[in-house]
Amino acid sequence: MSKFFVIKHPAYGELESKKSRFLAYLKPIESKDAAMQHLEDVRSKHPDAAHHCWAYIVGEPHNSGIMGMSDDREPHNTAGRPMLSVLQNRNIGNIAAVVVRYWGGTKLGTGGLVRAYSGAVQGALENAQVIEKIETSELMFQIEFSAEAAVRRKLESLPIIESEINYTNGVNFALTIPASEKEIIISTLCDTVNGKISFL
Repeated sequence: MSKFFVIKHPAYGELESKKSRFLAYLKPIESKDAAMQHLEDVRSKHPDAAHHCWAYIVGEPHNSGIMGMSDDREPHNTAGRPMLSVLQNRNIGNIAAVVVRYWGGTKLGTGGLVRAYSGAVQGALENAQVIEKIETSELMFQIEFSAEAAVRRKLESLPIIESEINYTNGVNFALTIPASEKEIIISTLCDTVNGKISFL
């Protein structure tokens, strides 16, 4: 998997051009169904808008194969394609973008539309928290109660994304970690408890 970026939370941006308003709604997604649900949510929020144009990318922003876009009755390639291009140029995946247009009474021309739709998405991205997408791995193990304090201290110095603990037949840890760090973390944990560890 090549490196790409995602947004951590939904984000919003707004742009006005010749009295037309363009409202951009971005949302992190993991599937086409989630992208379509985001579109429906925005449509229900703005049922009276002239257009609801959209673009989404599931997975990597380049060579993904799972992406889509719509001009929603705007002239061909003046909305969905420019929106998708902004996301690809910023190397952002797992994202759905919907731009709502309220008609202002003046035609913008194809160039004006491209600038407005891409500009609205860029504005929303400026308000988004963009983070690197990290491929994760699960790591589950069991240790004796006497080793818990030492392992907890060691985990604080390791790149752990999430951790859960339960106490059945010893101390059971379930970790979410960067996949690239898995071998190092396993080795470090083994050293910490002198090999007295069971990986599940």
